[in-house]
Amino acid sequence: MSFHSQCIILFLCCLALYVFILVRCRSGLLGLTFLNVFQVGSASLSAFGFGLLFNLNDDWIDSEHVTVFWYSGIALISMGTGIWIAWSPLRRSPAEHGVPAGIHFNTTPWVTSEFALLFILVGAFAYAAYPFVQRVPTVNTICANLMAWLRIGILIALLHGKVHRNYKAFLLGLALFAPLSIMQMLLSGHAPASTTLVIPLLIVAFFSMRVTAGSFLLGAVSVIILAFAMSIWMNSRSLLRSGELESLDYMQRAQEVGSEMLNQKKSADLSPQAIQELLFLRIDMSELLAQQVSYQPLGEPYAHGKTFFSGFVSLVPRFIWRDKPMIAGGSDFVSRYTGTVRPEEDRTSVGIPYQFELYANGGPYLVIIGLFVIGWVTAKMELVLFRPFRSLKQILPLIVTTMVICSGGERFSIYIASVGAAAGGAYLLGFFIEFTFPEFHARALGLKKS
Repeated sequence: MSFHSQCIILFLCCLALYVFILVRCRSGLLGLTFLNVFQVGSASLSAFGFGLLFNLNDDWIDSEHVTVFWYSGIALISMGTGIWIAWSPLRRSPAEHGVPAGIHFNTTPWVTSEFALLFILVGAFAYAAYPFVQRVPTVNTICANLMAWLRIGILIALLHGKVHRNYKAFLLGLALFAPLSIMQMLLSGHAPASTTLVIPLLIVAFFSMRVTAGSFLLGAVSVIILAFAMSIWMNSRSLLRSGELESLDYMQRAQEVGSEMLNQKKSADLSPQAIQELLFLRIDMSELLAQQVSYQPLGEPYAHGKTFFSGFVSLVPRFIWRDKPMIAGGSDFVSRYTGTVRPEEDRTSVGIPYQFELYANGGPYLVIIGLFVIGWVTAKMELVLFRPFRSLKQILPLIVTTMVICSGGERFSIYIASVGAAAGGAYLLGFFIEFTFPEFHARALGLKKS
């Protein structure tokens, strides 16, 4: 059997494993663990899998790509194994260990409208404040972290709606998110709804309460619709990023972008070839990972954990450690481990998936081991959420930390800083609410009925 054929079998085994996990565990919880799986898998296998599905030309695949597909397939199976082990309580019968099997949201007190509204309102405030603080160092980072709370609030509100048949909080979250995200889009040129919201939202909508054949059918239809919307957006966003609209106010910008999107809708190319090109442009990073396979370890030896150590080093303020070494970031980090040099005028940010830094430190075997650990940790963290909490100081840091870790690949140093800032801010906010609004605190966690 050829190496390429082995990759095809691995890809199909990955799909089968995650379908099996959903069916057997009977829930996708808040969708955060599967968001993590999507981010990792799509970074290295999305273009290959899509080409396989539609029998597209595979001339772009060389030996380095095949190596990427091979270790990515095994690593995703390893990651799924970690999730399977972490979610073992979902597979038990109700009598075992006092843990309800499958769905147990009715026994999770914090699935309340008040708890969802807490996240929605904090996130909405951060969205509204961001245009005024975006150029203020540190403050803009704090505000950006708090903006993610709106996404978490919408997920919790949708789950609350499915459990209690009350969708008021969810509709309020969408009503706030729509205009605020559009304003952010007009300001920054980024998509109004990212995969960090859309993917877990689909998981909660179709897989949180039960898993059926209809769940997968509705999920597939939603993905097709999203591919169409993504195609229109990608062909329209250059108008915002070109700087041509900077002199216009928000309303005028919205009109120009809306007109451009309508024009793109008429000529949108949804052929399999065009969608694969879109995957290469926005989601799939197999080319970058193949460059790394070609370059390491001959061009650059494995770092053997040094990049992880530098993540902790970056947390030490320079006024404390004046001789702190400079930490390569962004493009420099990618260049070091791929041997490619980007033009100086190209200042586009480079986000990297988990597997890039893992490979940089120990090659394909570290990717396989590392993704098993990441899968187990994130799945365990999300499962721990679904137990009673008596303090916002406990649950708020856990939720935001899980969201940060599951939101896609980045350098370890960035994750450490983001988790520290997000969890620290959540703890302080939880302490403030408990002390200042004890009644709301009790209702939000389900300790006291509304």
